[in-house]
Amino acid sequence: MRIVSQDSQGVTIEFDQDELGRIAEPIIQHAEELRRYVLDLGYVLANHKETMEHPFREPPHATH
Repeated sequence: MRIVSQDSQGVTIEFDQDELGRIAEPIIQHAEELRRYVLDLGYVLANHKETMEHPFREPPHATH
C-alpha cells in the first residue's frame, strides 16, 4: 500500500493485487460487525481485485 496523495478532501491510496485480497476478504467476512462505509470499501476492493485478475472490456460495437 502506498499513499499517493492526501489533502483536506481525501486520500488516494494505491494497492497491489495481493493487498486487495488481504484487505477485502476479512472485511466481507465480518460484514455484520462493520459499518456500511467499511463494507462498501471491502466490496469495492474485492471488485477491483477481480477486475485485475479477469479484465473484460466490452467490444466497441456493443450497444447498451
